[in-house]
Amino acid sequence: MRQCVPTSVRTALIWLSLALSLASACRRERPAPSYSQRVAPILERRCIACHGSTPGRANVSPALDTPAAAQRVAKESLLAVERRQMPPWGADGSGACGRFVDAAWLDDREIDTLRRWARAGAPLGTEPEPAQKRPAEGSSPFAWLLEPAPGERRLDLKTEFTPGASSATRCFRGEVPPGGSWALGAVGLRSDPPLAVQQLQLYALSDRAQLAALQRLEDEDSEPGWSCQSGSRVEGSELIASWSWLNPLQRLPAGSTVRGGAGLPLLVQVRYNLAGAGVAEHGVRATAELVLRTATERAAWLRPLSISDLRLPPGQQRVERALEVTYSERSKLLGVVPQLHELGRSLLLERVRDGRRDCLASFPQWAPPQQQLLRYRSGVDLDPGDTLRLSCAFDTTRRGEEVLGGDQPEREQCRIFLYLGERD
Repeated sequence: MRQCVPTSVRTALIWLSLALSLASACRRERPAPSYSQRVAPILERRCIACHGSTPGRANVSPALDTPAAAQRVAKESLLAVERRQMPPWGADGSGACGRFVDAAWLDDREIDTLRRWARAGAPLGTEPEPAQKRPAEGSSPFAWLLEPAPGERRLDLKTEFTPGASSATRCFRGEVPPGGSWALGAVGLRSDPPLAVQQLQLYALSDRAQLAALQRLEDEDSEPGWSCQSGSRVEGSELIASWSWLNPLQRLPAGSTVRGGAGLPLLVQVRYNLAGAGVAEHGVRATAELVLRTATERAAWLRPLSISDLRLPPGQQRVERALEVTYSERSKLLGVVPQLHELGRSLLLERVRDGRRDCLASFPQWAPPQQQLLRYRSGVDLDPGDTLRLSCAFDTTRRGEEVLGGDQPEREQCRIFLYLGERD
């Protein structure tokens, strides 16, 4: 017996079948993106500053600034961005653990473009190649000139050193700030060769005893400055700025206070990129560029949150440690500076309030070059009674004895600096 289907139902089924067929056809006929049309703009915006091979570019392998070079490593590049290893931003930039200013984080659409391009065989395309911005001879995208606004002051802290395998990090005596109380308005760095410096930390002194300790460190070292792996090695010195090549020009709406009335110099800690072109042959000239603005009160400050009694068993693929503290002030969290050593694998900062746990910052694949000030797009309110939870994971398989906490190279740390400001 033939079963009848109402006309309205048959019509709906026909339209549904037609829609599915069209959607399937569109998916099949969706052209793969070409290098010149879709891929080159992503590489120029996200990658070429480091992976370039033209004058003034930093020659970090592999080069990606020509169609043929990018095509040769299309699959490898895709794997690196899918794993979030490149760009080497470090922090989770998805928005689940805070949203940061100038995050070097490829969005899902950009990754999808690179994925479809690589899987299609990395076609170059026939469209005209977009004009790439070529820097002038001898210049660099990392050579910043900070121009002070009215009421601001420029301060340059110059260093010169030839790093080696045992001296990848070095500390130097900087200039004395001008008299009065100032707030950092911006931090940049120029280096020759370009991209020869990965990180810059600035420390302030508060008394003459620290100046004497600085002098001893200089006297004990035959080369310019003194060796320092983590921190300045001057006890009591205060971290006031943290810069990384991942964010070449750092503007600070609420800057840490710099006081010049005592005549004490700033301290400059430089972490070198030993893979940078020409570093070993010619040494590195690096200038930290600061813009200072008048400050009548402490607008912002960096406060460490750290596991002080860190002890890690040897031979473990993953060791986790955590710290919880109850916050006692009313302030706004403007940013964070994470700090782990070579054995660190991940770092997580959370706020617990009324039983709810909110992720403030996550570094799921830690690498030391990720250390820098990461500023939130909008600050996070902290209230008295909030609990801040810091947790870190380590890999101690390469160690044969217990690993202790500390600033020395052979030790470890689980620490994050909170960049705090006042709330209205």
